[in-house]
Amino acid sequence: MTPRFTKQDIEDFVEILSTDDPAAAEYAISSLLLASPRQKFSLLVKALPQSDDLRTQRICFILSSIPDNRCIDPLLGVLQRKSPATRVAAVDALKHYPQLRVLPHLARQLFSKDKDVREKVVETLGEFIKYGISEAQEPLLKIVDDENEVIKLRRAALKALSNLEDDDLLPMLENLQNSSSAELFAEVMYQFDILDTKDRDKKRSHVNDLISELISEKDILRKMFLSDKIAETGRLGAEVITEQLLRFPQNYELLSYGQQIFEKLGLKCTPVFEKIFHAFNQFDDIHRVHILSDFVMIAKEVGMDALAPALTDYFSRMQAYIDKFPENENTYFLYKAEILLALARFGVTDILDDLKEMFGDGSNLGFLYVVEAVFRIGDRDFLLPLINLYEKASDSRSDQFKVKKAFRAIIRREKIRRDDPLFKELSPDKKKSLDSLFNIKQNRKVANDPLF
Repeated sequence: MTPRFTKQDIEDFVEILSTDDPAAAEYAISSLLLASPRQKFSLLVKALPQSDDLRTQRICFILSSIPDNRCIDPLLGVLQRKSPATRVAAVDALKHYPQLRVLPHLARQLFSKDKDVREKVVETLGEFIKYGISEAQEPLLKIVDDENEVIKLRRAALKALSNLEDDDLLPMLENLQNSSSAELFAEVMYQFDILDTKDRDKKRSHVNDLISELISEKDILRKMFLSDKIAETGRLGAEVITEQLLRFPQNYELLSYGQQIFEKLGLKCTPVFEKIFHAFNQFDDIHRVHILSDFVMIAKEVGMDALAPALTDYFSRMQAYIDKFPENENTYFLYKAEILLALARFGVTDILDDLKEMFGDGSNLGFLYVVEAVFRIGDRDFLLPLINLYEKASDSRSDQFKVKKAFRAIIRREKIRRDDPLFKELSPDKKKSLDSLFNIKQNRKVANDPLF
């Protein structure tokens, strides 16, 4: 259970982070790690500009524990500090936020004169590759190929590159085998030995054995170990798990562990999911549709933007099935909503007509599920339905605030004022709701709702 801290408690803990007393610092760090992200994020970021190097390093560590991409920009700002140790702390924290936009900032740190900074960047780039960001290999390859670079860093870069999928790693190693210096040749051959690409069927069989053991194992710690071992097999592991899930769609234990493994693999799952979304046509099997909905949810949370075309195609075929069997419309509502929400997060606007059709006049509280999609890509056609939904959600201040954020996002994008002709024919009660929607004031607890 998360401890209850006041704002003053958090501010006091942040202040203590500057201390030279190890015990006091450990107490403050432990408390801040336990504190709610909603409580601590803004206060930590606010403290950064005035913080000395020691407190900044500790703040970086705490920020790395918050699963929120808003932490990225403050950490990128710390990379401008002069202290190498402080930049190392920022790079180490950025390891937890594998995003393409972070790469240029990390690559610039490879020109640092401090070896600790450069080694930490190489390690972090390896973690990005492990997550599926293949673009991270370019700066690493430059280090490996640079014969003027220190051999320790070149070896570290080669080790980081070993996180590539086997199909990508093999040609790279073959190229290095022919071009690398004598200093690096032994390391290249060692990676060849680890790769062992001769028997893919044997590897697939090994993954199947790990999955079978995972399901039958009773000890929770052993299950966690097996889950990590499956994740280490990369894209092949994702392929085998998806095959198993579609073969046995009611194996809910495998689904639960599969979700955890997919999240660890991150973008490496993209080609696996893409293939499934393009090929799937068993819309009459609700259990398999449910499995694919979980894949959609994972893709949305991980940020698999490259899946947008495959998801659009999948949505169209699902809608065609529903049009053929309209009695299934309500059953498939949440599955459709999950796809639209994912596409909206990916910035796809071609789905607006489908979103409008689903949202209708906003008279059903179930439409709250797609309010985030409206927030991200909605246009003026959603404003009147949002007024209706705002009134329907009158029993929940949190739900009303979600509606209000979507409404405010649209009026900002479309530059719509309170006196717009769109609102002219509203009833007096509707105009009261409209006045509330144009007034963004809310209590702080609700205003910090993390949904959007």
